[in-house]
Amino acid sequence: MIRKILSVGLLASATALFAQNQTPVISNFNYTLGTGNITFTYDLFDNENDTCEVFLRASADGVTYNVKPLLATGDVGSGITIGAEKEIVWTHTIEFLPGNREDYSFQLVADDGFELNIQNLVNQIDTNEILINFFKVYGNNHTASPEHYQATRENIFTHYLINGYTAETDSFVFIGDETVVPREGLNIYGTKKGLVNQDSTVIMSGHYDTVEDTPGADDNAMSVAVTMEAARILKNFQFKNNIRFANWDLEEEGLVGANYYANSAKVLGTKSVINFDGMTIYKTEPNSQKIPTGFNILFPAAYAKAEADSFRGNFITVIGDLFSNQLNQKAIQAFETYTPGFRYIEVTCPEPACLIATDLRRSDHAPFWDKGIPSVFMTSSTEFRTDCYHQLCDTTYNVWYSGEVLKAATALLVEQAGIMHAGTAVASNVTGVREKNQVAVDVRFFPNPVVESAYIALDVKTGGELELTLLQSDGKIVKQMKQTVAAGKQNVVWQPKEVESGQYIVRISLNGKTVLSENIVLALDNTKYKHGH
Repeated sequence: MIRKILSVGLLASATALFAQNQTPVISNFNYTLGTGNITFTYDLFDNENDTCEVFLRASADGVTYNVKPLLATGDVGSGITIGAEKEIVWTHTIEFLPGNREDYSFQLVADDGFELNIQNLVNQIDTNEILINFFKVYGNNHTASPEHYQATRENIFTHYLINGYTAETDSFVFIGDETVVPREGLNIYGTKKGLVNQDSTVIMSGHYDTVEDTPGADDNAMSVAVTMEAARILKNFQFKNNIRFANWDLEEEGLVGANYYANSAKVLGTKSVINFDGMTIYKTEPNSQKIPTGFNILFPAAYAKAEADSFRGNFITVIGDLFSNQLNQKAIQAFETYTPGFRYIEVTCPEPACLIATDLRRSDHAPFWDKGIPSVFMTSSTEFRTDCYHQLCDTTYNVWYSGEVLKAATALLVEQAGIMHAGTAVASNVTGVREKNQVAVDVRFFPNPVVESAYIALDVKTGGELELTLLQSDGKIVKQMKQTVAAGKQNVVWQPKEVESGQYIVRISLNGKTVLSENIVLALDNTKYKHGH
């Protein structure tokens, strides 16, 4: 069963890292429906007078903006200068638009191309924050310790939720070869939607389960801790593609959680995967790094690099298969650029070497390799560097070392996701309703997110019955409010009672006609992680 609970955060610009450069501002974004076309108008302002690249996207559900116009002309695309009364004409006669186009919402994105300082971004990674995360997930995450196992799940889920991500879980049942007792697995995700390509997703991952009765510092609490830290520092940035932080369950039972995902509809559109496992053991003594049998024959360059430093366990291994070669090279470039001097050893595993070197397939990147999805595996090599692999003594970690790995991995994630310096605006069917029915002059809903109360600002020509409907993303009605209003300007107060925090659609109607439909966030104080299956 799949359960979904949406975020309580809100996209914001990370102005500190963009120095004094301000994001573009889109205002007065409206549209009119024509025969076989839709005409959009908007004003575009940029504080530095930069030209912008403008993207238009449509949504049939008001949540996912994944409909890309095939034929849109006018002030759309690259090289758009600032100014008022910009116009785009979308001729859609040759396209299939599911549903009623009058119910569509539209999103406009303007990116001025200002380049973010990635070094400053990754320098925000805080080893203290990593340690806080580490101790929230460290310990026996196995059915042998059910209370701790569940607490870890809640801590991961809540972390994504409070940092503004869409927090989701996938629940699945597994029966192993050695037992007939079913085990329930729970993958946990934190997702931020892209502004341009919502059908494309980049993933950073690490499993959170352990083998029975082991604390799992190296395998794999630190990997979870760093994915949580990457989510924290990226929460206020915007990207072209979706980014997803994934913490798999039941990896120790045979990559069960990752396999579940890789064989589900969620895998569609996956652009790349960065996977951590056993990535916190750091040793400087000669011969502290063991080498798998035959490694020198299959990967002579990697072996020579380890040998040249007296087989010290002071590097990260960066592993990819043949389909991941380009991603692997970008990962190496990220280490060279953002963690200069940090030691890494690169392994690209072309077939049939990858079939022979099964040690390179022993984590959650392997199911994505099998799907032909570029995936890079970052590891300190577990039992080849520590005698505490899957033992009670798996308590050792090096947070500096793990933080340096995370810097390069986060830079790679940002590159894959396509970071933006953009302003956005959304227009719903309110514009068409205004023109057809002339019932409203202006309708606004604020603030967003809603912490305690919200206001509906009205400037209406005709009084009557005002109706507010709160809906989940699947269209299910959560709450409704009705109130009689007079003509003219006024504010109507709405207090969301007995509603959980999360992301919703608010729909406002006047005399039975929809005058506003937009996404809102309720950031109330009653957010709960819900148990149940």
